[in-house]
Amino acid sequence: IIASVDTTKSTDDTKEEETKKSNKIKFNKKEIDYGRFHKFISWSMDDRYLAYSKYHYANNNSRVFDLCLYDTESDKNKWITNNLRATYPVFTNDNDNNIIFVSHENSTSNLYKVDINDISNIKQLTFFQGDVQILSPSVSKNGAELIFGMSTQEANLDIYLLNLITNDVSRKTFDESVDYMPIFDIDNNIIFTSHRTGTPNLFKLDRNNSIIQIKD
Repeated sequence: IIASVDTTKSTDDTKEEETKKSNKIKFNKKEIDYGRFHKFISWSMDDRYLAYSKYHYANNNSRVFDLCLYDTESDKNKWITNNLRATYPVFTNDNDNNIIFVSHENSTSNLYKVDINDISNIKQLTFFQGDVQILSPSVSKNGAELIFGMSTQEANLDIYLLNLITNDVSRKTFDESVDYMPIFDIDNNIIFTSHRTGTPNLFKLDRNNSIIQIKD
């Protein structure tokens, strides 16, 4: 379901509504799909497209997650992957409408990119092997880097960076506690959640690889 609310009303209109018995915000809700979905979704930069992962029957009658795309202009959705066990879609910050996502084969996760205008054009970005799990990728504002959480065969969850120009991968955190859910701020620093203090807290990793805690 997509829920929206009109924020263009004048201040007078808002005050008048607040005097009514019920002042709860009423959203306009519209069902665009139904079924079982992965929690991670992504909007395109122009807010036209919504990418999400849905559980369905794929090849050989197996049930897996694959990516769907909803177009707000045509009010239609379509599958953009098939049988790839695809989750965590994220639009790249450019005008090419590319989506980077995580695909799973057995116990190995890797990152891929698909062009929504040519869904046959799927490019593999990483080539990890063994027991590897990738979580919550996020693209930098300039579209040149992708940050993500990754657990390897050593069973530790850390933050890694993928250079989308060179395809080089570098590890950014090395703490024995889990680090996950990274995003870029407006200055291209990395904000992430870590359990290194014993409880989940937010930390910032700057371009000099210096880490500070930003919230208790």
